Amino acid sequence: MVSDHSLGAVAELVSHDYKSGGYVYASARHRNPYDHNGDGYSELGKITQETVGFNYYVDLVEDGELFVNLHHIHENRRGGNRFDLPSHEADIAEALVHNRWGGSFKWTHRINSKFDYRLVTSFALTDRDSYYGGVFEDYSDESRLEALKAYGKTNNPLYFAGATANYDLDGQLITAGVQLKTENVKDNSVKNEFYAIDQTFSNVGIFVQDNMHFLDNALEMIVGIRMDKHSELEDPVFSPRVTARYLFDNGLNFRLAFGTGFKAPQPFDEDFHIEAIDGDQRVIRNAPGLKAEHSYNISGGIDYNGFWGDTPILFALTGFHTNLSDAFAIEYVGEEDGIRLFNRVNADNATVTGFEADFGVRPIDDLELRAGVSYKQAEYDHENPDFEGQEGAKKFFRTPDLSGNFRASYDVTHDFNLFLLAKFLGEAYVPHELPPLEGEEDPQLILEKSDSYFVLDLGASYEFDLNGTTDMKISIGCKNVLDAYQDDLDFGVDRDPAYLYGPALPRYGYIGTQLTF
Repeated sequence: MVSDHSLGAVAELVSHDYKSGGYVYASARHRNPYDHNGDGYSELGKITQETVGFNYYVDLVEDGELFVNLHHIHENRRGGNRFDLPSHEADIAEALVHNRWGGSFKWTHRINSKFDYRLVTSFALTDRDSYYGGVFEDYSDESRLEALKAYGKTNNPLYFAGATANYDLDGQLITAGVQLKTENVKDNSVKNEFYAIDQTFSNVGIFVQDNMHFLDNALEMIVGIRMDKHSELEDPVFSPRVTARYLFDNGLNFRLAFGTGFKAPQPFDEDFHIEAIDGDQRVIRNAPGLKAEHSYNISGGIDYNGFWGDTPILFALTGFHTNLSDAFAIEYVGEEDGIRLFNRVNADNATVTGFEADFGVRPIDDLELRAGVSYKQAEYDHENPDFEGQEGAKKFFRTPDLSGNFRASYDVTHDFNLFLLAKFLGEAYVPHELPPLEGEEDPQLILEKSDSYFVLDLGASYEFDLNGTTDMKISIGCKNVLDAYQDDLDFGVDRDPAYLYGPALPRYGYIGTQLTF
């Protein structure tokens, strides 16, 4: 059974004399490793996390407010086996130690009834120690020395600054702004230095939009355009967008939108998750000459937020179609010196088409019911070359076509709440890497079709006053009551650590406590 403990606390600080206030918060979490199939290797790794931070605001001038946030997160994660020993003494281990400082400063100021502006700056400084390797059931002196080479380090400072201004031009709201983002990625998490990263990326974005109203404000239109100049692209990228909404007298809304976007060819955080299988490491990097991915999206729908008799209800139905050009995909390159290399490449074009429906009702004051369903078809124009000829080779991997949810929340009293959450996850195609066949060097790459799952969560919370200045909230419940979990997990040290799908957690109970001062 999963053992996961957490504790949180919030202390509020308010000063009415100076029109300022804020709060300090802290939390701690510990989760033991969990082995679902009993092979001695964890499906869920061990986690220890501590977080501390504060938010503060102050009115320095009339209609001007400064918001400040600062936080620090320390997190230790480890998967594999032999958790009582250092990572390099395990048969296999994937371990991460994160230290992250983050913060932001935001200044908002309304000059008059027609003009206001906002200035924002933020930063995130991430320092990560990693280990991906092990002795792989061979405890010779040579294997132990080789295992020590699997330690690594990543530094990832990120900075952001932006300015936005709004001007009311006789009922038209003109918005314009500029944003600057810069990020350095230095990653030495692999055995060979030639495959490390030490790069700096930057992006400057300038945007303007016009929010217009017609027909006594029944029709609203927003027309805008954004220009981005990314350090990895030679030319700037222009992204226009147009949205329209018509509000009928009975509370019914009709919406229509068109927009474009792009992803620049640079590493993302998830790419630094380097996995070990059968003694080898594998890692994703960008292929030479990788181009940006562009998207073109059109969507439309109707929504209603009103009453059916005396009963409040809401309903929304949205259809969407997206074309992707030069869509990103992952391609197996080969193996070199104990590293299995995967490149991010530009695949053929892709399309995503589907719809979403949401419904909500409050039949009585203390009971709220919400439900939603989503269906989409997401496919590339051609098959992934690593899985050519296999069923699902054109599909977006790990992405179910059908999903849904149902939520119910009931306030037994003002302080006592009961809730239920049910989720449905449809089938998806999942890449599965198996060890090479005898006499071959390359691994077997197979597309598996996952099961579908129904997940049910139940819980309750109660909030009460401890001493007039301190409130305590206690939460108790059970996640994944039906224990819907993957039943074809790999076994042993040569398992594919990325072959995971479906619900992230098995059935487990929890108790949480939050203090507010």
